[in-house]
Amino acid sequence: DKRMKETAAHLKVHVDEVTLQQMVELDVANGTTHAGKKAAPASRTILRLLWFFDFIAALLDNLASSPDKSLKQICSKTYEETLAPRHIWVLRRAARSGMGLLPPKAVFRKRLGTENLSEKEECERVA
Repeated sequence: DKRMKETAAHLKVHVDEVTLQQMVELDVANGTTHAGKKAAPASRTILRLLWFFDFIAALLDNLASSPDKSLKQICSKTYEETLAPRHIWVLRRAARSGMGLLPPKAVFRKRLGTENLSEKEECERVA
């Protein structure tokens, strides 16, 4: 919200008219795309969102193609393929530790309300 308002003020337009492209272009123009955590540029947030979408897409794909594997195995594999290469050591360690807290796949499917569907149908429904 803050970045949208800053971009709108810079462009002299209403905040509802601001696009993601304009926000990223302003980050580039201001030199804040790699300015560290204090700058919190919109471009970094968008990039992290795209990484999350990559993780979710791969997770759904892995769930559909690995019905014999546990949720922990599937999530661990998906994390290692998508997000782990982008995380620092301490975050990778925390994420891997958190995988042990995942419920059994049956509990997960029940919480999604998809326990009566095949895993492929479930992934199509959720996607």
